Amino acid sequence: MKCLVTGGAGFIGSNLVDKLVAKKNKVIVFDDLSTGSASNLKKVRKKITFIKHDISKGVDKFERYFRNADWIFHLAGKVDIVPSITNPIQYFNSNVQGTLNILEIARKKHLKKFQRGVYFKKNIGKKVGEKINFKNVSFHFPLAKGQLAANDYSVFSDFKTKKTINKGNKLLIKDVKINNLRGKTIEIRNKVRDLATRANIVTPKYSRIEISHHYGLEKFFKYGLCMIVIINQSYCKKYLFLFKNQIHPSQLHKQKQETFLILFGTVQLDISFNNKRKKKIMKPGEIFTIKPGMIHKFKALSSAGAVIEEISTESIPTDSYYLDKNITKILNRKSYISFR
Repeated sequence: MKCLVTGGAGFIGSNLVDKLVAKKNKVIVFDDLSTGSASNLKKVRKKITFIKHDISKGVDKFERYFRNADWIFHLAGKVDIVPSITNPIQYFNSNVQGTLNILEIARKKHLKKFQRGVYFKKNIGKKVGEKINFKNVSFHFPLAKGQLAANDYSVFSDFKTKKTINKGNKLLIKDVKINNLRGKTIEIRNKVRDLATRANIVTPKYSRIEISHHYGLEKFFKYGLCMIVIINQSYCKKYLFLFKNQIHPSQLHKQKQETFLILFGTVQLDISFNNKRKKKIMKPGEIFTIKPGMIHKFKALSSAGAVIEEISTESIPTDSYYLDKNITKILNRKSYISFR
């Protein structure tokens, strides 16, 4: 294993280094020799990498030594009590700042022992080709060899099993197909920003874009919608963003009543209610109220897309009923990303 020892030239550190070398580990020692002695490492000097450095002054330039490390033994520091009273800043820098520098480089370089592994929950297992979502998994120390790490598990990635994985088992990288969706998500965010600028709308400072991909992200630009929720209490206000020829599939609400105000672009709204069908071509400034039970779908006709202001009663996540039942079978049909 790859082991780093800070303060490795001190009495305790040098004895630890001797033991690690005896067990055939790759050992890297950091020590500024302010209290330790190079003579303590005389027996193993040719078998280790020694770096004379005060870690309180930073370790970023030595980051290559920390990469893929298995263990860090942090023993560097000043220990005398009386000098710490007369010179507290020096002791603070050595003991506190030095420790912080080591913790930060370990975090940056994803030190293996600082990472948690991804496991299926005890009541969850998956067959070949099934999707894995966040609710299916838990994260625990330690990270096993070849296991998917918590750091690798991202909301912007799509995970599918390559083989049957039993309940509670660890997720090995070789058994999981990973499709990183962040690039596509950022592309969509940039298009939403452009539409918001064209429509001259102002969004709250910490707005979040909700991306609805009803048939998967790969079909988003044909079937989908982006929205920013401004407020959702006793009443709700949202901005809806559609790109050219993008369709929001047919759905109805049993409780919510909503009014569409077209802010930008041209929208085709198809309504079905009481066995009557109506098609409306709506332009900026036009409004239409969709009552509970009205089946509706809409599509952007403009080459630059469209923006709709939706004002409604409280929006309830479980109050959307799609006519195509295949949509409700897709559990991961929403992604989120900050607007800014």
